[in-house]
Amino acid sequence: MDKIDYWFLDSAIEDVIGFSWIVPNKIGEIGINREPLNISIADMAFAMERLFQEGTMLAITPLDLNFLYFEEQKILNINLLNQKGYIPSLKEIKNALKQQDIEGIYNNEQLYYFLTTKGGKLWESFSYPKWEKKINYEIRERYIEVSGTNFTLIRRFIEKYHLFNYDSYNVTCPVLNTQIWNEIIPFQCVYWKSFPLGYKVNCQIRYEKVNRESINNNRKLLNQRKAANNWYRNLTKWYINYYDSDN
Repeated sequence: MDKIDYWFLDSAIEDVIGFSWIVPNKIGEIGINREPLNISIADMAFAMERLFQEGTMLAITPLDLNFLYFEEQKILNINLLNQKGYIPSLKEIKNALKQQDIEGIYNNEQLYYFLTTKGGKLWESFSYPKWEKKINYEIRERYIEVSGTNFTLIRRFIEKYHLFNYDSYNVTCPVLNTQIWNEIIPFQCVYWKSFPLGYKVNCQIRYEKVNRESINNNRKLLNQRKAANNWYRNLTKWYINYYDSDN
């Protein structure tokens, strides 16, 4: 596997990806948070076709994906996706990629793609993920939900969240005495990877207005924020990105 192949796999480790999301628009941006590939649409299509034929990825139509999301009302997992996934032809791949090139928008999908179990294992063999560091979290109006396989790490994440999640005007603060913990058996870490046991915590949040002047004069708080941000950055580096390495 070369770095171009890895780019496609790595882009889809956490979510199903629209074909148009990976094609640069007129100003060189793509719909996912990474640098675009410096190859033509034709070369991109050939690379994707090979990955589909090798069984590391499958395609799914918007209609089928919406059915799984909304009508089934289930969390997407590899078993559900495999029921609707298929291997597209080279013509289908090219047409789906060219849609972005023509329209310049991300909301007119023709196809999506996702990793198979085989594709996930291939990605792991080059990325050496530390799954115990992988934390999923979501803010839902008045509470935060955090899940993962490492109980201690999730607890520390909740305790430090107010230090590394803030803007110029507000700080989001978990109300620690409202935590509700549950064991998840089995635990789905990403759509293609599960573990026998995981943990989930729900915790209420409150918002505090920021007095920037007082914070800038509070050396202790600034040091706490710096340490928390360093801790969080280390947490986000839970695997080796082969695409960015010198291999």
